[in-house]
Amino acid sequence: MTEVIMIDNKVLTDFPFLSIPAGPAAVLAWEEAFTAGPETCGGKGYNLGRLHRYGFRIPRGGVIPAGWYAEILKLAPEGALAFIRDVPG
Repeated sequence: MTEVIMIDNKVLTDFPFLSIPAGPAAVLAWEEAFTAGPETCGGKGYNLGRLHRYGFRIPRGGVIPAGWYAEILKLAPEGALAFIRDVPG
């Protein structure tokens, strides 16, 4: 069964600026996140992969590597990310 990625109730392919760049996988399974390490997946993604590896029950999911995420943000039109500027932080 193919999983569909949804953003605001839209299928990922409904966003024309989101084309998956060539290279590493866009979403790593927990085992892959453990193997990739915290440098690629961040501490949370790596540790969830580690817990999964040792048999702990964790939610189904995966990790979007930081490098891939940064590439996608570069491809997004300026107006598509305007809401991010309004987030306090």
